[in-house]
Amino acid sequence: LAGARALEEQVLVVQSRTLPDDHPDLQRARQNLAVTIVNQLARASSHPAGEGERNGEREEGRQRCVELISDVCGAQVHAARAAILGSPGREAEERCAGLTRDLALSLSFAQGFGVLEPQVELESPSFAFAETTRGAALASAALTRTAEGSPKYAELREALSEASDALAGLAQQGTTSEEFDRARVKRESVERELVALSRELSGGAEGAVELEVDALARRLAAGEATVSFRRFKKWRVEVEAELDSTGQPALRESAVASLCAFVVRSAKAATSPESAPASPLTLVDLGPIAPIEAAARAWRAAIGVGVERGLSNDDTGIDRVKESGEELRRLVLDPLLPALGGADHLV
Repeated sequence: LAGARALEEQVLVVQSRTLPDDHPDLQRARQNLAVTIVNQLARASSHPAGEGERNGEREEGRQRCVELISDVCGAQVHAARAAILGSPGREAEERCAGLTRDLALSLSFAQGFGVLEPQVELESPSFAFAETTRGAALASAALTRTAEGSPKYAELREALSEASDALAGLAQQGTTSEEFDRARVKRESVERELVALSRELSGGAEGAVELEVDALARRLAAGEATVSFRRFKKWRVEVEAELDSTGQPALRESAVASLCAFVVRSAKAATSPESAPASPLTLVDLGPIAPIEAAARAWRAAIGVGVERGLSNDDTGIDRVKESGEELRRLVLDPLLPALGGADHLV
């Protein structure tokens, strides 16, 4: 694994110099390196070593994984923003749906990948990634409606498309780093102009293209909080009891369909400064989704609602409704209470 990491670090250096930051090949290089590092950490934990040496290697590996996954999230947010700003609604939705394939890995690293403790530093980048890609079609359509009658918006949208195509073309055919950097800066400049214009046209409101946790928290009234759920494959790596072909402890990667929730609290929370969390954002792991789906089906059956609205069942009892509702609440809402703090209204 040490040799694999060294090689993947070299690949990443080369691709970082020759590819746009949001290029799929560069994203895969970042992800592959992060997975190699976390596998390396998992295997190292099973070897006898000095406590100080192990802790130093673990912290270096942890920091590198956080850096890599933060870069993945930032690049995908950039790609999603470009899709929303420069594409029709349906196309923006399709492009963002493709980007979310990388979200599962980012969320898995935010929750430790089965090797590390939860990484709080990855909560905000993962939130921006998850929520910028959600509802891309609606965001694109809203921008288009807002910008109707603005020749400048249409002009910048066309310029962004041309700049993106030019950058992709240079990456494909190869070029000098100076020419590549000029093309990248040009695209970023056009994108900033589009973001500024969209903010101006919408009366200064932050939209999907400028999703920031602190800005969202400031818009919430005291006592309010937002909760957004995400279904994803939660990846983890485990050290097996048997040895692999190299004589090292075997490693096994596995994934389970899971549910998590992002909780954003108001910046105007009524709690005292001493008890207020450092960040208004908390990522809550709700565990495997199978028992949650089973509890939801049981509750819907108890209240007489099938998969389709309008179906009824006259033999449901009050006790059954209460029992199934409490089970669903235990799985989905109760784990959110610590993150909600003093919030009493969800929006």
